[in-house]
Amino acid sequence: MNLAVRLHPTAIAHGLIAHEFLTTMQKAGVPDGDPAKLDLKSIVIQCSNQDYA
Repeated sequence: MNLAVRLHPTAIAHGLIAHEFLTTMQKAGVPDGDPAKLDLKSIVIQCSNQDYA
């Protein structure tokens, strides 16, 4: 996948927040609170298709 796409900084921030949230949930013992399960490729593709004009 070519990551040289137009990716809005907000999308990056959302991914970072989701990762940290899931890390905290994992430490708390919440089932499925695993940040490794984030589908970052899908997130990048969906966010790069948004119009942030």
